[in-house]
Amino acid sequence: MTSTNNKRIAKNTIYLYIRTIITLLVSLYTSRIFLEVLGVIDLGIYNVVGGIVVMLSFLNTMMAAGTQRFLSYELGGNNNHKQLKKLFSMLFFIHVLVAIVLFILAETIGLWLFYNKLIIPQERLTAAMWVFQFSILSAIVTITQVPYNASIIAHEKMNVFAYITIVQTLAKLLVVYTIMWIDYDKLKLIAILNFLIILTTTFVYRSYCERKFQECILSFHWDTSLFKSLISYSSWNLFGAFSNVAADQGINVLSNLFFGPTVNASRAISFQVKSALTSFVANFQTAVNPQIIKSYASKDHEYMKTLIMGTAKYSFLLLLFFAFPIILETKYILKLWLGTIPEYSVVFCRLILINACIDCLSGPLVTAVQATGRIKIYQITVGVVLMLTFPISYVILLLIQVPESPFYVSISISFLLIIIRIILLERVIRLSLLTCYKQIGSRLLLVLIPPLLCSIAIFFLIDGGFNRFLVNIFVSAISILSSAYCIGLNKIERKYIKDYVVKKLVNKKKTEI
Repeated sequence: MTSTNNKRIAKNTIYLYIRTIITLLVSLYTSRIFLEVLGVIDLGIYNVVGGIVVMLSFLNTMMAAGTQRFLSYELGGNNNHKQLKKLFSMLFFIHVLVAIVLFILAETIGLWLFYNKLIIPQERLTAAMWVFQFSILSAIVTITQVPYNASIIAHEKMNVFAYITIVQTLAKLLVVYTIMWIDYDKLKLIAILNFLIILTTTFVYRSYCERKFQECILSFHWDTSLFKSLISYSSWNLFGAFSNVAADQGINVLSNLFFGPTVNASRAISFQVKSALTSFVANFQTAVNPQIIKSYASKDHEYMKTLIMGTAKYSFLLLLFFAFPIILETKYILKLWLGTIPEYSVVFCRLILINACIDCLSGPLVTAVQATGRIKIYQITVGVVLMLTFPISYVILLLIQVPESPFYVSISISFLLIIIRIILLERVIRLSLLTCYKQIGSRLLLVLIPPLLCSIAIFFLIDGGFNRFLVNIFVSAISILSSAYCIGLNKIERKYIKDYVVKKLVNKKKTEI
């Protein structure tokens, strides 16, 4: 059973990686064009105005985690189709209610923030309002789509995600050419076209789910007991979702208040770099998450712990492989990519990637907590710590007004949260902090030493430019792969890789003969 699960995880990860690579390549191209076409000010406006809607969408974040957990748990436990159908219908109608609440919040609190707190040039207010309203519509459609996406993930049909996302990515490429050639306000146009892409993608997802999964054909079911269970679970997720928003979009608003749209544009670029790289890790974790939840539902705690620690370690190594050379050569890469580098973009990108490397270790821990359903103490504790990011950053900005200071706060908080999450999980599945440090933490710290020493030597020996860029990429790849294999992996993992490679080579020779 474990072997079958591992093969399914590997297969789903490959599908998601193909999706990510295509998305990344298109994203690198479109980001540069957007910066050239929109300009720094309009890009900053698009980021901060859309961020208000994201900030108010914490209710959706609250529901998404619960939706994924309940569907995966039901499939991994009883797998009762009648109960699954009832569960899906309840989840959909709850998400409709969440969408209505978001609309009310956006058109009241959101409008107040828009007119009273954001720094937007007077001549761009109308265009910014278009972005705001279409962002609301996009959020509403996305919220009602959550149960369908969760169903695809719970059934582990990652190939569907890959195919649809590739089409969606190509549509975004079409948007780039459209805004380049149509003589119309670029900010308004991109808001309209992005909404149309989301609407079309949603229709495709729903059509697939209704054809393939019986539970996704909506019929009105109302179970008060189930409703209370879903709301109770999701309510505790509210704290975590709200704290995430405060730590992310709240800092975005602070940056706008203290420094204006230019810094927002730089933050947008850094977050795009982070999003592109962490998508590799997110795809891997997306493929593993249903197995973590299902293993808990089937009471296979040992396999669950193996998945948690393995996923955390491999996620870090995977992200390190891509992030390390970019951290070393951020300025050169941004110049190559964007042409003109917005102020603070280099330091923002470096800090956000360091934070991402730390934060990716928490992914499987979060999924494990969600799987147990015991989230009350977890969400209160983690939520309080996360929300500290906002006031601490605000105080620091008042004192020194250094734009990158919130990133340092986020890095510290992310590291602290890993420790807190492991301690909280120890009570439920006996995942000890000491075991995690021995099997993951100590190994990963040692893995960092060879690439760091190599990079220091390169900076002393080679001047900046294309030659150093190539050398850094090559040396960092070799040093990270070598140290990951020799230090990061244990004996069993190294043996598995050796056996796999030998098997492939033997099969290849047999084929040639």
